[in-house]
Amino acid sequence: MRPTGLKFEDWPQGRAILSQGDVAVGRTNPVDLAESLVALLAEPAASGKTFELFTLAGYPAPCTLSPALERLVADETGPLEEAAVQATYEAMQQLLPGESQDATKLEMGRTYEEVDQGVVVPRARGAAPTERELAMASGVAQGVASGVASGVAPSSGKSQAIGRFLGRFLRK
Repeated sequence: MRPTGLKFEDWPQGRAILSQGDVAVGRTNPVDLAESLVALLAEPAASGKTFELFTLAGYPAPCTLSPALERLVADETGPLEEAAVQATYEAMQQLLPGESQDATKLEMGRTYEEVDQGVVVPRARGAAPTERELAMASGVAQGVASGVASGVAPSSGKSQAIGRFLGRFLRK
C-alpha cells in the first residue's frame, strides 16, 4: 500500500479510497492509514497487489476493504493498460484537495493548499518544466539508467511505469 501525503495536523478521518496506476492524489489521515494497514492483514484479496490509498474526508470508513481490493489487478498480470490508467487519472482529478484542481499548476513538491493560499504562484497550463523539476526528473532518469545497467530491462513494467510518469510529468 502506498499512502498519499500524510496530514498529521488538520486532515480529518474519512473513507479509504484505493486505486492503481500511481495516479492517486490527496491526503491521508495517519489513523486511517494505520487502520487500513491492520485491516489488510486479514484481507486475502490484498495479496500480490500494489495500490495507492488516500482518504476522502467527511465520508464514513467502509466496513471492509474487500470489495475495493477485489477490483484491483494483481501485480503478476503485468502493467496496467494505459487506457485504464488514464481513466483512473481523470477520475482522481475530481477528488483533489483544495480549490485549484489542475495539477499542471503545481510545481513538483508543492500542494494545492499552497496554491489556494497564494503561498506559491500557480503555473500556467502547459508551462515548461522548472529548473527544480528538471533536476528532479534528471535524478529519476539517472535512477532508471542505473537500473538498466544493473539488469532491469527497459521494457520491464517498472521502467514502463516510470516512463509513463515522466511523460505525464513533463507533458507540454
